Amino acid sequence: MAGALASYGQALELYRQVGDRLGEANVLWAIGDVQQFRADMAGALASYGQALELYRQVGDRLGEANVLKAIGDVQQFRADMAGALASYGQALDLFRQVGDRLGEANVLKAIGDVQQFRDDRAGALASYGQALDLFRQVGSRLGEANVLKAIGDVQQFRDDRAGALASYGQALELFRQVGSRQGEANVLKAIGDVQQFRKEMAGALASYGQALELYRQVGARLGEANVLQAMGNASRAEKQYAEAKSLYENSLALYQAVGAQQGEANSYLEMARLALMQEDAGQAQQYARQAVERHTAIGSSYNAALDYETLAAACRAAGDLAAAMEALGQAAARYTEIGLTEQAASARTALADVIEQAGRTEEALALSAAIIESAPDETWLRRNYAEKLIKLKQLDEAAAQLDIAEAQEPASPYLALRRAELAQAREQRAEAQT
Repeated sequence: MAGALASYGQALELYRQVGDRLGEANVLWAIGDVQQFRADMAGALASYGQALELYRQVGDRLGEANVLKAIGDVQQFRADMAGALASYGQALDLFRQVGDRLGEANVLKAIGDVQQFRDDRAGALASYGQALDLFRQVGSRLGEANVLKAIGDVQQFRDDRAGALASYGQALELFRQVGSRQGEANVLKAIGDVQQFRKEMAGALASYGQALELYRQVGARLGEANVLQAMGNASRAEKQYAEAKSLYENSLALYQAVGAQQGEANSYLEMARLALMQEDAGQAQQYARQAVERHTAIGSSYNAALDYETLAAACRAAGDLAAAMEALGQAAARYTEIGLTEQAASARTALADVIEQAGRTEEALALSAAIIESAPDETWLRRNYAEKLIKLKQLDEAAAQLDIAEAQEPASPYLALRRAELAQAREQRAEAQT
């Protein structure tokens, strides 16, 4: 990549010498792509911004659309989902103006990716469906395959595992038809992920093995690292801790070799989780802090929030409740920053639990009440709040919260558990009064 940047730098200088603004814009776009690959997101945005200005000066709407799509990709990586959707929206209008259906399809897929991240599964499927139609219209089997894989990912998140496997199967066939071994490997890894979720570990490891072989054939060390990490997760789930540690270390070495900071940070997070399962709180804290440092450095707020939650669990296991509270506060702040209100509420609820563990019961109760005010439609928050109220013998308020929770989600088995706890508390109070 250093060589590529040097060559682009020379080309940029020549285009500027001859006054070729279109050529200059094209090179700046290419430089931005390299910077994005190297996780230099600030540099990428700066290069794309210069290219965008030049494309607008020369009236190249297609170039402008392509760069806006690239800017949206960087914003998406940095979890600036509102910014990404704004950039994609501008790009989509421009692609439609110039009649570029392939560009339109690519942007619609990217919009679907943002919607998927924001848990808008219905919106994601709608965007992917439009993209799929366009890819089929222009005969882009590769684009079609990529969207089918994305649809499978949404189905997997919606717990439609059979649907996910069907979509992955179609994508796999298309990748094989066009000879995309890397695409084939990506789908095989996704199939392995579904199998791992379904506890079909033998099948998962077989799929991961095929993916690993394909990644090695095409020299895709990043893909190889991703599979090794997934295999580590499978081994960890099977309590094969030594094997999991070895796989994580191998994936970490590959991520570091290719300069994939995101993958490197993810490896540290998974090793922290492994250390927690092994009840090594000290090691878990060290790995979690490594993950926080790296995810923060590349501007990945979402992943940094996950790191902080793991760090909090490690600190709590070590008995350092103050550090656990600090970490959970950081996690909640990052989730809030990127608009993930449900995840923020979850982190703040965990914070309330730690505060309660520290003996500050009234403070924990007040925080739980504030969380409900910020997310009144989240039924599980009311159930958790009711549990705390029951412990404090505030039974009438607990009953009121459970009534609201029942109206929101009447069939929840957790509601029945809280009702049973409330009934027991009332019986104990009645016995104490007699």
